[in-house]
Amino acid sequence: MSTIKCKVTRRNYVSGSDFQQDSVRVSPANSATITTKMLADDMQESMSLTRSDIVAALEGLSHFTKEALATGAVVKINGFGSFQLSFGLKDRVAADKKVKANMIEVKGIIFRPSDEFLEEIKKDVTFRVTDDCRNALSAAGTIEALRSYMEERRTEGKAEQITLKQLKTLCHCSYSTAYRRLRAFLTDGLLVRSTEYAGIFVPGPAWAE
Repeated sequence: MSTIKCKVTRRNYVSGSDFQQDSVRVSPANSATITTKMLADDMQESMSLTRSDIVAALEGLSHFTKEALATGAVVKINGFGSFQLSFGLKDRVAADKKVKANMIEVKGIIFRPSDEFLEEIKKDVTFRVTDDCRNALSAAGTIEALRSYMEERRTEGKAEQITLKQLKTLCHCSYSTAYRRLRAFLTDGLLVRSTEYAGIFVPGPAWAE
């Protein structure tokens, strides 16, 4: 059983809002690269072949798979999956324009795992979340989050106010980004400086608009 360390990134996060599944991205925390020689070392321990024979077999598989794909064929490896080229146009083409061969290019290679291979992987893997972070909000997202933040404070009977540090935390961005947005909010009249305390900002004349 293998454990994959994952990090979670939430997009367009707003404090107090519910998450849609498509707004959360899960990715490996640290993706290691396994080379052909590393595979050969692991395979040699459980096979009667020499390391050089295994490397030669893997390199041969890569070579002949490439040649087969170049003919447009689907390469199926039993118990593993199939490989197939994906094609597309280099540029957009008008609906009434004829498509010529030189307009087409290989976009990538599609791998479809076999059902048994995929099920074996699923049974052999567990996950552990090492980091749960949120992407920096857009300027519009920051305003939405700011309004939610102020509404929450008002509901709790607290003063509607915010500091630069709190704004940074709210929009999940750097101090420089938070400072630029704060200056924009001050210029637009969305926020104004508190007359009572330094470093505190409160809703301005444009807040209710």
